[in-house]
Amino acid sequence: MVFSTTKRLALKFDNELLERRYRENTLANLRPRVLFAMASAALLWLAFGILDSFNTPDMLAKMWSIRVAVWTGYALVSYLTFTKFFLRFPEVVIVSGVVLTVLGIYAVLAIVPPHVEQSYYTALILMIPWMYLVAGISLTSAVIINIVLIAGYNVLNYLVHQSPPIEYVNRNFFLFGASFLAIVGAYMLESKRRFAFSLNNAIESISSSWPVFNVNEVNKLHSDVESLIEEYAELSKNNQLLAEQSVEKSNLIASSLDEQERLRKTIADRLHDNVEQYLLAARQHAFNIHKALISDQDVDVAATSEDAIKLSSMLSDAQRALHGIRAPLETEILDNLGLLQAIRDIFSTYRESPLGGPVEIDAPVSISRRDRSIEVQLLRAIEEIVSFLEKSVPNASIHVLVQENGSSLVLEIAFTPSDLSDWSSQHLSPLSRTRERIGGIGGHYDFDESGKVFSIHLPNTRL
Repeated sequence: MVFSTTKRLALKFDNELLERRYRENTLANLRPRVLFAMASAALLWLAFGILDSFNTPDMLAKMWSIRVAVWTGYALVSYLTFTKFFLRFPEVVIVSGVVLTVLGIYAVLAIVPPHVEQSYYTALILMIPWMYLVAGISLTSAVIINIVLIAGYNVLNYLVHQSPPIEYVNRNFFLFGASFLAIVGAYMLESKRRFAFSLNNAIESISSSWPVFNVNEVNKLHSDVESLIEEYAELSKNNQLLAEQSVEKSNLIASSLDEQERLRKTIADRLHDNVEQYLLAARQHAFNIHKALISDQDVDVAATSEDAIKLSSMLSDAQRALHGIRAPLETEILDNLGLLQAIRDIFSTYRESPLGGPVEIDAPVSISRRDRSIEVQLLRAIEEIVSFLEKSVPNASIHVLVQENGSSLVLEIAFTPSDLSDWSSQHLSPLSRTRERIGGIGGHYDFDESGKVFSIHLPNTRL
């Protein structure tokens, strides 16, 4: 509950601050209630004036004099509700209006005959619920006035009319019954009012603790959320594209590996089918020559020379067979992988070698296509350089630059020996054949004075 059990009969909140706020709230709405109470009482006095014409026609002047006096008091009470006095002492003003009503009824009952008084005393029964429920007086003041009203009526009736005892019993029964009902109704009404006020106060307290949002801030927050959603959607789209590209790259790598495996098998098959027969025959003739030379018998020089000539011819045939296999295979590799990827594969082989060092390759995404014979010769020259580095400069780190400069394709291979401090260009004499190979395809091949940077330039011809 909103008030303690010790103050339940007095109808007061436990919290003094809450009680003061309730009284201030009641006072703010009290003036209209008091004005309505005075107006309704004045109308009832006017309505009972009609009965005077039938019950006391010879006393109309006195009866209306009392009514005018009461109306004047009502007007004064109504006027006081608009003054500062009412704000300071509202209970005094309302009690004055109620007491004025009681005195007016006492005045009428004092001057009317006994047979009329038996009907007019019911005005007190009407006045009791009006006082509790309409006038706006506090319940405590209403109970005190109610007790004084009943006691005063009994004294008046005894002094003026001297009614029989049974009349006292009957009239007091109805007066106390009306008082009881009015007190219960007023108590319940005041309890509901206080409960509603306490509930509204709790709601206001909770609402005041809630954050107050500015409309502009809410709109800005909404726009920020929409921006985040759009960015998330864009990121999701990019992630999906990256995933698709990753799948494509994986498929491309898989197909490249399959193609390399197919080329390896092709090389092995061709070497086995085409070269093996030449090598077996050459081995047989070499064995015959060896056998003839180490035997104790006289050597047939002519036969031995013939076998040597056949052996040289067979070895030449095997070399031509190997060259015939290698050239189309290299061309096929270039057609499937491209020149740039073929260069990468050569240096990847070097990097994976036990004697190879780290390799760094700078190259564009793609380079222009050239005549396949030029590209094959370039790859063979690179293979010779890599083979030389593996044997002569073990564990050297290599930086490769492939770029197109105008009409030329430039290939630079810079290497850093790991343990050769006196290295110079004179150590590159075994690569003179490589220079001749590059010159044979219309390019030129140089290396710097330190002998650590190869530079190959190929003309951009026969595209």
